[in-house]
Amino acid sequence: MRYIHEREHLDAVIPTLDSEMMNFISIRSDLETLGIGILIPTEGQFEKRSKVNLSQLADECGVKTPETNLMTDLNQIAAMSF
Repeated sequence: MRYIHEREHLDAVIPTLDSEMMNFISIRSDLETLGIGILIPTEGQFEKRSKVNLSQLADECGVKTPETNLMTDLNQIAAMSF
């Protein structure tokens, strides 16, 4: 980012891919020191909206959502009651 900033003078960066978000979160203060604005959530906010935590976030916001079950093994489907 420093290399690009030195040549292009970035005013701001707005990451859009979940896969790159944690990298930008980890360098947020470095970018701000360079004078590059960044529009991203905090690490806590980013984790809160992950699929694993989405039902809890919806409950906190008063949004109705279907029941969610986290599956880490195909055999867990047999144990589900529908």
